[in-house]
Amino acid sequence: MFGSFGRMMAAAVAVAGVLGTLSAIDVGDGAWAGERFKGQVLRVGTWGGKWGDFQKEIIAPKIEAEGGKVEFVLASTQDNIAKLVAARGREVPIDVLEILDALMPTFSRENLLQKIDLSQVPNVKYLQDGFYDEWKVATWIVQEGICYNREKFKELGLPVPTTYKDLGNPKLEGMVVIPDITSGGGLANFAGIVYAAGGDVQNIQPGLDLLKEINALKYWKRAGEAINMLQTGDVAAALIYSGHCARVRKSGEPVDAVMPLMADGKRGVMKNGWIGVVKGTPVPELATFYVNQFINLDFQSSWAPAMGVIPSNQEALKTFLADEVSQEMFVPLEENLQIDYNKADVPDWTDRWTRTAGKSS
Repeated sequence: MFGSFGRMMAAAVAVAGVLGTLSAIDVGDGAWAGERFKGQVLRVGTWGGKWGDFQKEIIAPKIEAEGGKVEFVLASTQDNIAKLVAARGREVPIDVLEILDALMPTFSRENLLQKIDLSQVPNVKYLQDGFYDEWKVATWIVQEGICYNREKFKELGLPVPTTYKDLGNPKLEGMVVIPDITSGGGLANFAGIVYAAGGDVQNIQPGLDLLKEINALKYWKRAGEAINMLQTGDVAAALIYSGHCARVRKSGEPVDAVMPLMADGKRGVMKNGWIGVVKGTPVPELATFYVNQFINLDFQSSWAPAMGVIPSNQEALKTFLADEVSQEMFVPLEENLQIDYNKADVPDWTDRWTRTAGKSS
């Protein structure tokens, strides 16, 4: 659906010709100038750290300029789903929400989203086909894999890891960190382990067996934990997306990203994020305005490179591809494994993963 980086870059250049000298206000803000949202409060479900800080610094002021206010509900998508389900029959606790692709089937099944008025999201014209529909808008893409320390592997006499199974080497016991399944990278990375071990979304036992073999030091819930341990040299490898690995490299550490081989010849796992409007929000126009700002050039061109994610806005993509380190650590998207989570029993995955991991932090 997403094509190769080359095609994405070509699309970005084509869009640049359309944009010309247009400013952010020309792609939708001007029509909403004034005090359109006076007295309204928007609750945004997103993740914490720099991810949320960028939204607070760049998007929130635009709403405040229109008389509105933004409150952030910082939690995992799983936790925010629980909040929405628990609030049935009462005022919703979140108005607009970032959603992991793995959990989109849950939102559909639980009927948690309402249709987006795309006429109020003019920035979708800068997204590729397949990046949006009336229920959701794509905001980012990442490639999940292995980030390893070259020097530590050399000291241990180990070759460059090419599969998840390589992390099960006894020399690496207690030197690998894996995302907790409830974290942002948890489901995608576990799916990768499953497929690499010869399983699939309906047969996860091979992945659970491999998980035990790897015997991780820690199951992280925030990517910052894994990044810090790579930077301090406490671990030799971490399962994180390649953009995070690029951030560690830029901090001066000798790390490289590897997209591990899957049983079907794919490399690494593609994961993408969406944003949607929560069903029953009392501020639908404001929520829709936020969606438009999330895919706006000014936000995506600064936020995406800082987070190491591939921006969905094709003009912002040029900034991303100009970074040599980030580009080095990515592979053509068509080479990534894409998971069909519609066929996955995520609650069962979570239960069995938790019982197998035996530890979480």
